[in-house]
Amino acid sequence: AYNTVGNEIGAVSFGSPLNKDVFVTHVEKALYDVTGAYAIINREMARHFCSGYQYIHRENDGDEEGLREAKLAEKKEEGEKKFTAELKEQ
Repeated sequence: AYNTVGNEIGAVSFGSPLNKDVFVTHVEKALYDVTGAYAIINREMARHFCSGYQYIHRENDGDEEGLREAKLAEKKEEGEKKFTAELKEQ
């Protein structure tokens, strides 16, 4: 999905189905100086591509503060817990 600002692309997003219930948004990119660009591309992606899915998973926010805030602001179902493992040398 993409949105335009004037004659330029202002935001772009792409994703794919994970299974019959979950659609994964892999990438969301937008012009930072365009207020609401991320919100609009997120809404349009959901509207046009995710209507048949129960959940939309937005992948790692890459420690981008604005994206992390947007994800936390969404009403979410209880998700799966994430763990990190470290291989120890023997």
